[in-house]
Amino acid sequence: MDPNNAAAYSLLGMLYVTKAEYDKAVQVARAGRINGSHSVTAVYSNGSTLMHASRHEEAIPIFGKAIRLSPLNPPLQCLSNLASCYANRGRYDEAVKLLKRVLQEQTQSVPRKY
Repeated sequence: MDPNNAAAYSLLGMLYVTKAEYDKAVQVARAGRINGSHSVTAVYSNGSTLMHASRHEEAIPIFGKAIRLSPLNPPLQCLSNLASCYANRGRYDEAVKLLKRVLQEQTQSVPRKY
């Protein structure tokens, strides 16, 4: 695998998540983040693998970095996953705030049929 292909690491990490091989998922996604440290996808994927491995406290700053890399248009799934991590840590107000943002942005991006 090309060590500079952060997207490939992200996909492989998520494949390990689907197989419930969380330690491998985190390891692979972390390698992708290191190789693609400015890639929103690579950073977000690392946070996602940590979240699926129930390592919410570790995932929170990783998702924060992904949002900082794309502050005007962060992936909605990144915001949703960060909200899930907040909720799992008992930080409900922060979770609700993020989920309201997700709902607002989803509503704005859905074409309306009249």
